[in-house]
Amino acid sequence: MKKFSFIILLLSLRVLAGFDTLPANINSPMFKYGVFSSLEQKYEKDGQLWNLGDLRSIEFDSKMLSKISPDAKTLINALDAFGQRHGQIINYGVLKFDINPSIQYFAPVYAYGIRSNWTMAVGLPIVTYSNSINLSTVNSNLDSFRNVYSGRVSEELDKALNLDIKQEVLKTIQQRGYKPLESRNEQYLSDIQVISIYKFLQSTQYDLFYSTQLGLPTGPKYDPDDLAALNIFGQTSIDNTLAAKLKGKYGFNFTPSLSYLYTLPDQITARVPLNEDDSLPDITQKENVERRVSGKLTAKGEMQLEVNNDLSFSTSYSQSQKGDDTYVGSGNSRYDLIGVNTYAREEKYSLGVNYNTISAYFKKKALLPFILSYEFSDIFKGENINRRTLHEFSFVMFF
Repeated sequence: MKKFSFIILLLSLRVLAGFDTLPANINSPMFKYGVFSSLEQKYEKDGQLWNLGDLRSIEFDSKMLSKISPDAKTLINALDAFGQRHGQIINYGVLKFDINPSIQYFAPVYAYGIRSNWTMAVGLPIVTYSNSINLSTVNSNLDSFRNVYSGRVSEELDKALNLDIKQEVLKTIQQRGYKPLESRNEQYLSDIQVISIYKFLQSTQYDLFYSTQLGLPTGPKYDPDDLAALNIFGQTSIDNTLAAKLKGKYGFNFTPSLSYLYTLPDQITARVPLNEDDSLPDITQKENVERRVSGKLTAKGEMQLEVNNDLSFSTSYSQSQKGDDTYVGSGNSRYDLIGVNTYAREEKYSLGVNYNTISAYFKKKALLPFILSYEFSDIFKGENINRRTLHEFSFVMFF
């Protein structure tokens, strides 16, 4: 049985719409609201897009039944004793997981222009995570066995034939020390972000920027007992970005950038599998380990079109990649199995529109200087990562 983990990289906060710095001594509060959807879909390691419920579905044939339930194992042995290996062909059906996760975030951000070419900001992402989880069974061949054997052999056999495999799975999860696998709706402060944008070169043709984003481990800690936890927060990270804003004609600008996200090693308590088949490690297999999250490299190109002083549009394409995470412990356990298939690759595009009143404000045609933005993005290709469709709204003021 596999954990219901989600590989979702840290929320990204940009100080302004587009890459730029604030004028010196200017304050800029920002409010960002975003909704991630399509998280119930995942790109597998071969690049194929699957529904998480289908990926996590389990077929309870005789081999799986013997592992999960002593009663089912009794049934298999008893049926085999009648000959024709009936116990080997019995099937309790497929246990299907209907999983529908979603993430919303609201992030107040405060930015300040230290100098005309240097801006600092801090963001406090407040995350609302909900996940509807339902279990059901389909495609069982039990009825044919009940018609033949019910009430004719023993009470133990009747009990095995009427086994509720859904409840057996939930009981196994509980016996191994996991929290109940159930729907949830929770809200918490995520990892606080501190951002620095420095414009180290400016000309009539291009501007060059260096940005550093520090993520502080203020979010929820890693929980080895929750099969449906996100487990992506509570880490210290540094995201360094180099960007160039190339100023074209007719309102076109192009901003290529290259960034590297480095997550500092930390100590967590994790469940260590005994072997490759141990997909639901017992509570007795908990160990303190050092987690080393692989760095994430992102190349991005963004095109902006300034229609006039008030309205602009943007589109971007980015490609990101990270390797497998590694875990180190003090014993001889299979720590390598914790980090299996934690690498990820994604390709993403976005479309955005910005409306601002800055020019109108200086012409005394607007009451306040602000920028209102909307951005849509989608991961349209990837490996070993959840698809993420994002709708994000931003409102920025200046004073």
